[in-house]
Amino acid sequence: MLEFLVLNVKEFENPSDELLRKWRIYYGLNNELIGEVELDKYWLNKSTQLPILSNLALDYIWLPISSYTIERSFSMYNSLLDSDRQNLSLDSLKRLSMLYFNGV
Repeated sequence: MLEFLVLNVKEFENPSDELLRKWRIYYGLNNELIGEVELDKYWLNKSTQLPILSNLALDYIWLPISSYTIERSFSMYNSLLDSDRQNLSLDSLKRLSMLYFNGV
């Protein structure tokens, strides 16, 4: 794989030690994900080694993946943001969303 990158990606023509170090980490992630993994715990464990990727993963792993869940989300947000609740702070909206989506 590294040979392909050297031939096809300009940044890998003369890679820095830092780039090679990061590439080995990213490439090695594939070998760690065998079997079932609790994604939140996995990315929390990677947060010191890969802080940017970990934050990104933790933001996106819980997004809905089907149109049904997306439409359900919009419907719930409509009920959250009715005329009585339009002045909620962002923090309050996040907490209320968590309660709605966890069935509390």
